[in-house]
Amino acid sequence: MTIECGYLLRKDVEGKPTVFHGEIDTVSISGEFYLIPHASKRNEKSPDYAFKIKNRAGDFTHFGNAWAKQFKAGKGEFFSITVDGPGMGSPVYVAAFPDDDQPEGTDKKKPANYTIKWGRKKAGAPATVGDAGPGQQDDEIPY
Repeated sequence: MTIECGYLLRKDVEGKPTVFHGEIDTVSISGEFYLIPHASKRNEKSPDYAFKIKNRAGDFTHFGNAWAKQFKAGKGEFFSITVDGPGMGSPVYVAAFPDDDQPEGTDKKKPANYTIKWGRKKAGAPATVGDAGPGQQDDEIPY
């Protein structure tokens, strides 16, 4: 069983790396966030993005990581996201999958809109894991 718990939108800003902006709402964590590309990866298994969520002061705090993954059929990407930080009893593992409806002209291998889903892992399974939206300005992205 999976539960929808947020959304994610591709944000392309000329001269800047592609970021993703979204909102997440689970029992453990809720709020506006960005996936910001890590400047350099140490190795192939290192995360591709930092998960930065807006804190009570209105600043963005690093609160996890995300890995860009490719579907086995080569039909685009999805994200495996681990959210973890102080005060959380355990990490929250979610994934962002491309929506079926994408804006016209969207490259199918680089979707613009995603739905974030949470699902409990099956017994014995290993633990794996656009547009900025209304009111969001390019200079507010926490690079």
